[in-house]
Amino acid sequence: YLGLLGGGLALIYPAEPMLKANQAGEMFDIIRFYLHHGILLMVPLLMVMLKLHTISYKRVWVAPACLLMVMLFIMLNQVLQSELGFVPLRGDNFFEIGYKNSAYIWGPDDAIGNFIARFCPDLFKTVPVDKFAGQTKYWPWFWLVVPAFVWVTPLAFFLSLIFDADNFKADVTAARERCKEILQYRK
Repeated sequence: YLGLLGGGLALIYPAEPMLKANQAGEMFDIIRFYLHHGILLMVPLLMVMLKLHTISYKRVWVAPACLLMVMLFIMLNQVLQSELGFVPLRGDNFFEIGYKNSAYIWGPDDAIGNFIARFCPDLFKTVPVDKFAGQTKYWPWFWLVVPAFVWVTPLAFFLSLIFDADNFKADVTAARERCKEILQYRK
């Protein structure tokens, strides 16, 4: 689910390459972006098409949980790289988004991110303590928890219907028959 959704959406709306200030100077990074997201899309698609993996609509709840685990790993990786001095991630303002936000871990920074953020609880949009107390700043990673379940679960469900339509139809038919039995029993 995540490979198809993440890789596909990144290729449809390539926010990171569009934000590059000097695209000619960062050509290799743009090539890396498309190569990696293309692989991210193709590998799970081929696994399903070659029957190495079976997508089931019954497991869609796992997709947002896995997305959140991947995002947590990315966030911790970025913080570790920053603390070791490899990447200039942040200054004294941990909540500042800057250019490091291609995965929306640090908060929304464009129209799609703001659309996703509509389902973020207000609790995760405000800094509770310290010098930034009361300011609207998204809590890194935590702000994604509710939107991940709201957006990824239905997307994964509709994606699974493409590959698991027969099982879904059979289960709906069985549920309908079971409801008829229950209604007949009550009469």
